[in-house]
Amino acid sequence: MRLALIVIAIAASAALAHAERATTRLVRDLAANRARVAARIDPAAGLVFLDHYLEPGEPPGTTSEDHLCGDAVRTFLRTRWTKEVAPAITAAVANKTLACPTATECRAGGQGEWDPVWHFKFVERGGRLVLRAVTEDDEVLVGDADVAAEHAAQDQRIAKLAGRCP
Repeated sequence: MRLALIVIAIAASAALAHAERATTRLVRDLAANRARVAARIDPAAGLVFLDHYLEPGEPPGTTSEDHLCGDAVRTFLRTRWTKEVAPAITAAVANKTLACPTATECRAGGQGEWDPVWHFKFVERGGRLVLRAVTEDDEVLVGDADVAAEHAAQDQRIAKLAGRCP
């Protein structure tokens, strides 16, 4: 019985590692092609974008939280994704720092002070990963407990903001 449990645990761990590698490949591919990103966003649900990163000199309270639908998604992909997100993923791939700690979440960036960390949160629908949210965060030189608390709060905000597009 004990051997069976060990085999099951090893198989589950291998399956999770495979899923995390598949998500890493997916994010890498999304950086290379904006159309692929659009195809991973459910048009009926849109995309949640949380900008919790303060640029140097930006006053506190200038963060934003948006549920993007339709033209707003296309504008986000044409501007923020192309100019900021995709280059951050590409740099993370080059630095071997693109990380997917779970099969439904990845992070890129955060290599030094004033380097934002981008998080990509997916949900599984119909056997495929759909991009539910993108967050831009300030995590460099921030304590682990504070980062964890921020992530928990963000998960709640994403759940509240996510929904059906009009």
